[in-house]
Order: sequence, then C-alpha cells, then structure tokens
Amino acid sequence: MRSTLVLEPTTAFGLLRDSLSSAGWRLVSQAAQPILPGEPEHAIFERGADERAFYTFNPVCTLRVLEVNGGAGAEVMTGVSGVRPDDVEGWLGADDERTRLRGVLATRQMAEPQLMQRVRALRGDPRPTVAAAARRVSDERNGTQPPPDAGSSARVQALAAIELLKAQLTPLVAAVSHDRSGEALSLVRPREDDFAKAFVGGAVEAARRAYADIWKDVFDMRYPDAAQTTISCELSPAGMLATDNELSRRFPGGYRSIAHLLDPHRVWACWKCLRPGASAGMAYDGLVWLDDHWAWFPKPYRALAPEALPADRE
Repeated sequence: MRSTLVLEPTTAFGLLRDSLSSAGWRLVSQAAQPILPGEPEHAIFERGADERAFYTFNPVCTLRVLEVNGGAGAEVMTGVSGVRPDDVEGWLGADDERTRLRGVLATRQMAEPQLMQRVRALRGDPRPTVAAAARRVSDERNGTQPPPDAGSSARVQALAAIELLKAQLTPLVAAVSHDRSGEALSLVRPREDDFAKAFVGGAVEAARRAYADIWKDVFDMRYPDAAQTTISCELSPAGMLATDNELSRRFPGGYRSIAHLLDPHRVWACWKCLRPGASAGMAYDGLVWLDDHWAWFPKPYRALAPEALPADRE
C-alpha cells in the first residue's frame, strides 16, 4: 500500500529529514547536486526491510511530495503532516502563477473531485505554463493521456530547474554586462577546476589554453549603453544544444557544432541587454552553472572551433 502526502511548501528538506529520522527512517539516497543548496529534488528513505519513502521537490513551484510504502497511513508512519484539500484549492485560486502551478500539480496527487473541477477551469489560464499543466492533469484523470513516464518527468524537472536558474541569473548577468569596475567579472572568471566540469575529453585542455588568452582581453569587451537595462536571458542543458528544440534554437548556432564537447548535464546561458520594449540589443553567451557558481566561457564555439572539426579534417 502506498500513501501520498503533499507537504507544506515551507517544509524544508532538513526539517523533513530530521522528522523522518526521529520516526526511524534512514536516508539512503538524494540528488547529489540540487539547484537550491540543501534542497534536493529527490530523495529515498528506508525503514526496516520493506518500508520505503520517496520524496520529490519541484523547485519552480515549491511542490513537495512524500510517498510512503507501508500498511499504515503516511502521516502515522513518518510523523509529518500533509496539506488539506482546502489548502490546494487556495493555491489553485492564487494570483501568483507559480502558486497556481503548484495547485495543479498537487491535484494530481489527490483524489478530490472538487479540485479537479478547479483544474479543468484552469485549462484556459492566461499563463501558458499553468494552462498546459492543467490540460495534462485533466487528460490523465480522464484517461486520455497516460501518466508521465520517467523520460517526460525528467524533461519537466529539467525545465523547472532552468526556470529557477533563470530567475537567479538575471541580476548577475546585468552586473556582468554593465559593471565596468571588473568586480562582477571576477565573480564569473573560470576557476582552475571549472574546465573539467564544463567540458569533456580533449576539449578540457583546449578550453584551458584558449581562455587563458581570451580572459586577458575580456575586460575590454563591448558594453551595452546605459539605456539597455532590460535583460533577456535564455538557458539550456548542454545535452539539448546538439539538436533543434525549444531551448537550443534560442542560442547562437555555433553551439550545435560543439555540443558534444560540453558536459551534457551542465546548464548554459545566453542573454541580451535591451532598451525597454526593444527586441535587439547587445548579445552575450557562455555562462555555465557549475554546482554552486557560474563561470563564463565567452563564445565557446569560437574558442573550440578546431576541436569541433570531424576527426578526418583535423
């Protein structure tokens, strides 16, 4: 028997872990490199020979779900309590887009007819993310769409992480683009071990050599004018840059030729500084998220161009 709890968004993972530990549960695995420090996107707990608890966390809408295998209810077995249907109904009616999204995804975990009625009404939500999630949950409940498999869930999680990183990155790229003192640039200068984290194979040393020269001149880069205060930022896992898709087509085309030289699990960023209301402006790229910090490798498709050639042309 499996019992499911939708937890309060404010239930930090550390508090949940401690509560489970006091109830006799042992943490056996968790996400190794969470987007939010201390908040893994998934974890597994065990108690005894046949009791397991599965925890998932969506960092975009702070949805926390705990599924427990065992004969008793999850609240009795874990010492933690879940939210009530009235709470989820409040999320579904919230003004904030991410809270409504949390409500839609929480409804998937709860067999409450009144919540599904609210979700069906959100299929026409003005925010595309909420509307798409509401349609997907409605179709699953109607039996016209199967529950998401592991592959699609991984994609959803990747997109969720990207949205969170984008929100965190925007102030940094604004500083890097406009701060002529060099202070912001020093924060994103690659560290000695960053090359092996961002690149693979022979590209590690090739990048190390190339950027030793590039970073000598990076402080002389072209800056946007003072009126270009709007930041438009795009992100993509390196593994998606090799093909044409919703994320890769927002990057310079040169990334397609070097995608195989990048660690496929790292998230890369490109951005523009625009005048308010404009669509064209100063364009930059090459920031990559490396566990706990961003490093800047400007235009890696130029720095690694010889490495990107087929073997019979090198």
